[in-house]
Amino acid sequence: MIFDRLFSPPMSDSSRYEPESLQWPESVLFRARGNLDIYTSPEFRSALEESRSEGKKHFILDLSAVDYIDSTGLGNLASFMDVVKKDRGSLKLSGLRGVVHKAFVFTNLLDLFSIFDTSNDAIESLGQELSE
Repeated sequence: MIFDRLFSPPMSDSSRYEPESLQWPESVLFRARGNLDIYTSPEFRSALEESRSEGKKHFILDLSAVDYIDSTGLGNLASFMDVVKKDRGSLKLSGLRGVVHKAFVFTNLLDLFSIFDTSNDAIESLGQELSE
């Protein structure tokens, strides 16, 4: 019984991935929280794809409240970025810290993504890109 509580996957909590509208109609901000791992990454990817199907092309993912990311989470972000780029959109990450930042460093993914200290910095960057 204790084993089940320790190692069972977390229950679904869609509020972990609520999209926030930005001032540009084709853009959206997600403030993820908790873990992005083998158990939660499919749900997060589904939330991203739902926004994409609604016409969003520019994504900002604030990961400052993410405590842990595994290879599944990293892979989902990398493959989603490929999809977004093919749609001539953008994907910006912000708030990488602690073990999440280390995961990007150890996997050499820092250069693959546009990464910002804060979501406000990412929003400002997006605004500059869209005004060009």
